[in-house]
Amino acid sequence: MSAAYPQAAIVLAPGLDHHLLRGWLRAGLLPHLAQVMARGGLRPAYPAGPTDPAAMWQTVLGDSPDASDALPARLGEAGHDVLSVFLPRHRAANGVRSPIAPPPVPHDCTPLHPYAVVLEEGATQPGKPVTGVGATATLQGNTGEPYPGLTLEVAPGDDGRRLRLRLAGHETLVPERGWSPWIAFDSPRGTAVTRCAVLSTSPVVVYVAPPQDGTDSTAGPVPLTGTPGSLAAHSDGVLDDALVSELLADCGARVNEIITAAADERPSVLLACVPYIEPAQHHLWHQLDFTSHWFDSREHPQPAVLTAYRQLDELVGALSATYPELLIASPHGCQSLRATVDLNAWLRANHLHGQAHSPDGRGLRLRLRGRDEDGAVPAAAARALLDEIAGRLRNLAEIDGSGLVVSRVEIADGDLALRPPDEADALVHFTPGHRARRETDRPAAQDVVLARSQLRISGHHCDLDPFFVPGGVLTTRPPAPGPVAWRGLAALVDEHLAAGPVPARHH
Repeated sequence: MSAAYPQAAIVLAPGLDHHLLRGWLRAGLLPHLAQVMARGGLRPAYPAGPTDPAAMWQTVLGDSPDASDALPARLGEAGHDVLSVFLPRHRAANGVRSPIAPPPVPHDCTPLHPYAVVLEEGATQPGKPVTGVGATATLQGNTGEPYPGLTLEVAPGDDGRRLRLRLAGHETLVPERGWSPWIAFDSPRGTAVTRCAVLSTSPVVVYVAPPQDGTDSTAGPVPLTGTPGSLAAHSDGVLDDALVSELLADCGARVNEIITAAADERPSVLLACVPYIEPAQHHLWHQLDFTSHWFDSREHPQPAVLTAYRQLDELVGALSATYPELLIASPHGCQSLRATVDLNAWLRANHLHGQAHSPDGRGLRLRLRGRDEDGAVPAAAARALLDEIAGRLRNLAEIDGSGLVVSRVEIADGDLALRPPDEADALVHFTPGHRARRETDRPAAQDVVLARSQLRISGHHCDLDPFFVPGGVLTTRPPAPGPVAWRGLAALVDEHLAAGPVPARHH
C-alpha cells in the first residue's frame, strides 16, 4: 500500500476513562469524538496486568527500546511515513521520525523533586499539604533558592497586585493568584523548565514548580514529565483547583498546538500521545466523585476534568480535516480512591495471621506446612481455609457501612504445595474506591484495616482492579463486539491501515 498520503492518526490518551467518555458523548459535550463514534464505535479497553503507565508504554513501545514488537518501528518497517509526537523513547527505525526529542517513559506521577514555596520572612505556607513532599525557602532580602542552584529574586510591581520575579535569569511580572510563563534554563541534565505561581503579594508567597526535563521544538521548550499537572498533584493544600486547572488547560493547549503542527506535515501515520487527560484526573477527580471528602458541588455541572476531554475533542476535530482514519485509545481510565485496605491488619484482627499473610497487599498466601518455613496449615485443610477467608473477606464493609470493600477473591487452581514462593494462593479484588495498602502509603496504626484516603488527588488507576478502571478505544472503523485487550492494540492498528483509506465525508 502506498504511504504517500495521510492515512491514519493514532492518538494515545493515557487515563481516558470509558465511563466518563461515554457519558459526555451522550450529553453532546464532545462533538468531534461523537462523529468518530458515529462512523465506527467505542469499546472499553483493559490492560493485561496492573494499570501502571510503565506497563502501558511497554506494550506500545516493546519490552525495551530495541524490542522488535515496538509499534512505531512496526509501522515504519511496513513502509509508512510515521511521525511520532510526545511518545517516550522508542527503537529507531526507517520511516519513523519525531519533531521533538522524546521524553523518558513515565513510571508514575511522582515528581522528580519536591515542590518549593518561597516565603517572605514571617509568612506561612498556605494550606496543609498531605503528601509530604513540599519544601520552603525563606527570602533573604529579596532572594530565595527554591531548588539547589536555582535563584528567585522578588520585587513588588508598580500596582501592588503583581510581583516582579527574576528566575534563572528570566524576568517576568506575575499577578497574585496567577502563573508566570514557562521558563527554560540549562541544567546538568540539559534543558529544564519551571514555572511560578504567586499565591500572595503581601506577604510574598511564591510556589515554584519542580524543574523538569524540557525538549526542543519549533515552539521552544515543552514540559513533558507526565505533564506539569503531575507536579501540582503533589502540592494539594498549596495550589487550589483554579490554579491547577489553569496550569493543565495551558499545557493541554500547548500539546494540541504542537500535535496539530506535526499533522500539517502530512505523514501517512501520525502517532501522538496527549499527556493531559491523566494528570487532570489525578488532581481534579474529587470534582466528579461525590463520595470524596473534597467533593464540591459548586464545581458542577462542568468540572475542570471536562476541559481536558474537550481539549482532546478539539484536537480530534483538527486531525479529522487531514486524516480519514482515527484511533483514540487508552488501556485504563481512573477511579476514586476513598480508602486503602491492609489485608495483614485484617488477618490479625481475625486471628488468622498465624495461618496466612499478604506479601504484597493484594495476594494471600497460606503458611502451608511442608512448603513454607513458617508453615502451620496442613495441606488437607488449605482449600477449606482459603474458602473461609474468602467468605469472611466478602463481608468486609466500608468505613461508613455504605458498601462492601471486596468484590471477589480469586483462589488459585492446582496443587498449592507446588506454588513458588513469589506466587499468591489467592488474589483479593477490591470494589471501586479501594486499593491495597502499600509500603509507600502514609503509615497507620498497626491494627487499622481500612484507612481513609487523605489525598485530594484521588483520580487513581494503579493498584485498583482493572475491571473498575476501563480505558477506551474509539475508532472510525466499526469495531468487533466486546472489550479490547490492550495487548491487541498493534493488531487493531494493522486492521485500520490494511483496510485502506476511507473517502472523506462531505457535509
